[in-house]
Amino acid sequence: MHAVKSEAQQLIRDLTAFYEQQPNKRLFDQLHLLLDDESWTELEVTKIWLKEFQQQSVTSLAVCYSHNVSPYLMKGDKIHVQSVSLLRFYQLMLHQLTTQENTQIQQVPKSILTMIEQLIGDVFSITRSQCDLGSDTNQDLLSAALSSQLKIIGIILEAYSIDRHTLTGIATLLLSFSQPQPSSHLLLPSLKQINVFEHCSIPMTPALACVIAIENVEISRFRWWDSMANKAVSFCWQSLILRMNCNIEKVNNIPQEACKSLGWDNVAKAIRQQFFEKKEKKVEVSENSLPTYPLKITKDLQQDPLYRMEQCRIRAVLNFVHLLGTETEEVIPNLLPICFALIDSFPPKLVALGSTALVVLLDISPKDLFQDFEDAMVSVLKKALKTTADRVALTYICLACTKLVKVFPDRVKDRRYFTITLIQMMQGKLLRLSEESCTFLGIMLSGLGPLLAQQAKQNDAELIEISRPALRVLLPLLREGVEESGKKLQIVVLIGIINLTVGGYPIMAHHSNKIICELLACWGHSNNALPACKGNERELCLKVLSLSTHATAVALLFCGKRAHEIMEITSFNSEMALHLERVKEKHQMLLTNIENIL
Repeated sequence: MHAVKSEAQQLIRDLTAFYEQQPNKRLFDQLHLLLDDESWTELEVTKIWLKEFQQQSVTSLAVCYSHNVSPYLMKGDKIHVQSVSLLRFYQLMLHQLTTQENTQIQQVPKSILTMIEQLIGDVFSITRSQCDLGSDTNQDLLSAALSSQLKIIGIILEAYSIDRHTLTGIATLLLSFSQPQPSSHLLLPSLKQINVFEHCSIPMTPALACVIAIENVEISRFRWWDSMANKAVSFCWQSLILRMNCNIEKVNNIPQEACKSLGWDNVAKAIRQQFFEKKEKKVEVSENSLPTYPLKITKDLQQDPLYRMEQCRIRAVLNFVHLLGTETEEVIPNLLPICFALIDSFPPKLVALGSTALVVLLDISPKDLFQDFEDAMVSVLKKALKTTADRVALTYICLACTKLVKVFPDRVKDRRYFTITLIQMMQGKLLRLSEESCTFLGIMLSGLGPLLAQQAKQNDAELIEISRPALRVLLPLLREGVEESGKKLQIVVLIGIINLTVGGYPIMAHHSNKIICELLACWGHSNNALPACKGNERELCLKVLSLSTHATAVALLFCGKRAHEIMEITSFNSEMALHLERVKEKHQMLLTNIENIL
């Protein structure tokens, strides 16, 4: 160890003597930290660095990265404790040489481009180790290493006129770390406030509003993310936008402007390559041999795709979808396969986020762009609907199914398939009604409710075939009025029964007994529970009372003579008798305006 320390001290003296005319104190301090650590004995590496550094050549230093920096960043599957010292020392050397050279040239050396590709790969490899982080020290280590890598890229951007292809790759990398945190509510802000009465085929007068939010889903947060990493990402974005000759003072959203300048289609292609790891990387390059490319499709990759191990690849997709405007013509063929892969993936949050991204693309893009992908979308969603057990993921799959058949209303068979599948799924969970109330709420809110509303507006009584099994599922749910979630469920189920009554009107008379009795029982239970309710729960209870009155009046329109006979029974208390009078009044109002309603 004494010999090692002596050699390290000699290296420091040599470097100090070489730069005694132009001292770089930060560089010397970093070298001291690197060489004084007794756990670091790779002096041969440092000798090579010193030799390359003395040549005062950025291109020579770029070649040095692949051989003498990248191999020492990781120790097994975890980040090496000396990685930060290595990267900072390299960063300082690179900065020192780029400021001395006139690097504003038209053609960038291949060694610089190779180093950028290597840096991008190393960033993903290092961030993969976040799953193994246990202490705050390790998290700080990862943040510092990532910051140094991004600053190295920023230094190169400031020093060289990089080609647009490489700039696109850098932009794709930065999208993986851009803020804010990607989530379903960020992609679809409308999910925060869904007015369920918008899905009612016969609206109430006066109109009511009931806002229910779909649960937010977000990708795993970077536990190591701090202000240092945030500054490094901002520095890279600014260097990138300046390299493209954009006036940064007039840019409101730098990532969006960068993607627009580089071309949305070009960035989408790069994101697809990054997501599926299609980009080939050089292994060993020498002056006397041609570069070789490894085959990326391996057994391990098929079993565990990189986008599941390195979820920052998914962040790039979601951030890109968030930045998209209406210029989606060229990006759809590259983004849809990613959505399909996520929907067919695990864990459930990836399924939910993939479904959300698909809904966003369907929402902002013209219908014509999806004509070649209709069958593929239906196939993926059908499989996901059958195989997904997680309630949150299932909610978002239902949302995608509903959006798909809304965009393509001619797919009647698929709409019916989705509806029947959801009814069967709910029927299988009825025995665990109290445990599955949140699942029922999600399915009704994003799936079955909107699907029934779409079919109720058709003129061919499309719901006739499924009315019986649908009623067998929906009517028992009216009894689930416990707590706030149960009352929300009652509201969406009441709207579903209204739509079912309208869409399957030819056969509703055969089910009049159970429909009217369950609606009256729903009102009675809610009326009895009202005195004990407080706050938001009381407001929901009042809406259940109003909506059940409206639903009963609608049922009288389509359930025939038997429904009216039930209403004439006089063995009710005074409150129920008053409720029946209100129902009859609403029924007369609906009957008067029936032509305008239907």
